[in-house]
Amino acid sequence: MAVRSITHIALRVPSLPAAERLYASLFGLEVAYREAETSDGWRTLREHQDWEDGLPAGVTPGMTVMFRDGFRLALEATASDGGAGVLDRIGLLTEEADLDAIRSRATAAGCSVVHDSPTAVVLVDPLGVHWELASSVEGDPRASSHGAQSGRWIGPN
Repeated sequence: MAVRSITHIALRVPSLPAAERLYASLFGLEVAYREAETSDGWRTLREHQDWEDGLPAGVTPGMTVMFRDGFRLALEATASDGGAGVLDRIGLLTEEADLDAIRSRATAAGCSVVHDSPTAVVLVDPLGVHWELASSVEGDPRASSHGAQSGRWIGPN
């Protein structure tokens, strides 16, 4: 099986509105749709509707799908503090110019940059998700290991 791209990434978040604002600010994502699970199945807010529009019907969306170009991010509401179940790291391939843009937007969006090199930026967003953005990817993923890059192997040869 060949994996050609990521179709979407799903994150469990404690607040959908706050997560929407964060990822709109950080990555320039737009809301594709918001949905709520009801007694008769999943229901979607209409395109022009916002969070408050579901309240009179007693509906609070439990999922938001955001997008930009070919990237899709599904946000799912959770009652937890965001600890268990939230992804540790998500890797994205991007252009070098986009790395410069993300560097400048990261701090404004409340993120911490934990690694910064000419070809990669790793940041941690306020929800604890690690985002690794790189302008290149090794052809053979084994070449990316710490062992291959710096000789940090486990055990003898």
